Formats: sequence, structure tokens, C-alpha cells
Amino acid sequence: MIDGTTLAAIRDRLGAALAPPRQAYRPLWVERHETGWLDDARAARLAAFADVFDVRDDGVTFVGGIDTAAARTAALDRVARALAADGLLTAWRDERYAVAPEIGAPPWFLLERAAARFFGIRTFAAHVNGVVRGDDEIRIWFARRSATKAIDPGMLDNLVGGGIAAGQS
Repeated sequence: MIDGTTLAAIRDRLGAALAPPRQAYRPLWVERHETGWLDDARAARLAAFADVFDVRDDGVTFVGGIDTAAARTAALDRVARALAADGLLTAWRDERYAVAPEIGAPPWFLLERAAARFFGIRTFAAHVNGVVRGDDEIRIWFARRSATKAIDPGMLDNLVGGGIAAGQS
């Protein structure tokens, strides 16, 4: 049974995790939509890809001519592979996320899953948690990620979950 102190600690931790970031981020714009968020270091790294991105203080956009889903996908694939080669991405999966204004909408581009965090992209996932009702209490099952997992090792997690890749319902 979760006591009041534990519940308050969980609530505080979730509140801190979901709070707006304290540092400044600049948007990644696609078709006049804020699609991702980049800190200054990541934006500066993308500036090296001047044939793909126009990096400014108020945001990052694709350069002219990279204006279709296919063109953006091809350009981002090249950029993501370079970032991975530089050690800036982890857990390359050869799995792409469809980046779109909302789930099920035509994508603006497809992006390797490992690059989604770098670009501050909103992703979609399915998660399952366990709740067991006893005679006089409710218990929640928490899983803990493997200490050797590439992303968030040792952190609490869902029992079952995963990102929804492009083309999956």
C-alpha cells in the first residue's frame, strides 16, 4: 500500500519531470508548425548541415528545396547517421517514427527513432501498467529498466510499452 509520503514523493517527482524546461530552447519549424525543440548546443551542431538547415536565434527550419516529406526524410537520414557516427545518438534501431502534426496525419517526415530525442520531437507510444485491486487496497506494479539499457537505464518504467513506428496502428 502506498502511504501519503510515498504518494507525495511520486507526485513531486512527476511534477518536476513534466515541468517546462529551465533553459532556452528554439523550435524546429516545419510548415509553420513547431515540430521539435533544440537547445543551443544541438542547434549549433545542426548549423554544420547548412545544406539542410537554416539555424537562427528564433528557430531552425529546413532550407529551400527540402519541402516534401521525401526530401526531409532523406536529408534527416543523412544528418541522423552523421550524429550517430559522432556519438550523439544512442540505440540506433533502423526504426522510423512518423513525425506529423497529430497521430495518424500525413507525416512531415520519417525520422530514425534514435534521433527523436536529439531533435526534441514529440513521439507516440503505447504503454501498459499493472493495477491490482485487493480486498482493501489497490496496488500498482512498477517495472525497472535494465541497468544496461541504452536509454534511461535503471529508471522506473511501464510494464510493457514501446514507441509506435511509422506505418503501425
